[in-house]
Amino acid sequence: MPESRLQSLYQEQIEYERVRDFMAFGELPRLQGALPDDLQNRARGCLVGLAVGDALGRGVEGMRPGAYHVEEYQGWTLFGKDGTITDDTQLAMHLSRCLLESDGLNPEDLARRFVSERIRGIGVATYRFVRNFKTKGLPWHHAGVDSAGNGAVMRVPPLGLYYRDDPADLKLAAGLQAMVTHNNSMAIASSIILAEATARLLRMSPQDLDAPDSRRQFCQGLAATIEGIEDNQTYRSAQPKSGATLHQRLAEDVPRALERELTPVEAESRLGGSAYVLESLSMALFCFLRTPGDFRQVVIDAVNHSLDSDTVGAIAGALAGALNGYESIPDKYLDELEFREELVELADQLVA
Repeated sequence: MPESRLQSLYQEQIEYERVRDFMAFGELPRLQGALPDDLQNRARGCLVGLAVGDALGRGVEGMRPGAYHVEEYQGWTLFGKDGTITDDTQLAMHLSRCLLESDGLNPEDLARRFVSERIRGIGVATYRFVRNFKTKGLPWHHAGVDSAGNGAVMRVPPLGLYYRDDPADLKLAAGLQAMVTHNNSMAIASSIILAEATARLLRMSPQDLDAPDSRRQFCQGLAATIEGIEDNQTYRSAQPKSGATLHQRLAEDVPRALERELTPVEAESRLGGSAYVLESLSMALFCFLRTPGDFRQVVIDAVNHSLDSDTVGAIAGALAGALNGYESIPDKYLDELEFREELVELADQLVA
């Protein structure tokens, strides 16, 4: 098979300093099954679901999990109305436009888009990237910082839609888009996981995840794609206070929490829900797989039982939307959602 434009870019132009050659590790995704007749509905559900989780979680971001319970959008003095999104949705929209206008991922173009406007609720790592790229003038492949935060994974679902039929480029694009801001092996691994999960869910129905074994297999299949990427490093998680990797979390910890039928409160005490991607991605996957066919329950659990609630909500909402479709999202979350019409249009174009 001839080398794609993206693969040529990877081979010829990228200088790696702190991150392994991640394409040499892990199994390529096996995207089995035909795409559904309602692909457009699924794509809309994915992008709009991301935004719903983001906007719903924004109202309790940073608050101790369980201290408050929200099921409605909260106002935001900085930007006004209820249903207002944050950087999770904002950067996902930038990535979507990059894919559409560049005919696939163009990391240089993506970096320019990221610094083109004020980023809402910008994270520390992304702020440092902006300073490196915009102020210091570093090239995109040197501007990202060594951070295992969740700022790279939260924006990645558009890649799962766009590269839904191209496993090799899906994996490569997910890693490269992460490197733009987060030059860290766990951040790269997290982006590959969510991009592949999105593409897989487009081909599945909620019934495919009914059985405990199917949920375990789903997690372990994702874990297989990142095996070896994390350089055998373990990262100390706040909850529990022991070393862990994303591979371990997906292959063992999340399936175990599901099989033991832990509540979201109990799961958060074990998996965590902070901005550290080891915690936030694990918690989002748990909330999604606990009730995969119920969009509303997924996002409510995600935002109310995590510290970085907007990002955990965004990831969980994107997964639930990709599986259940746009029509599964309650009207009350659609009516006031900022950028809803633009998100729908972007979703349609990504799978056109």
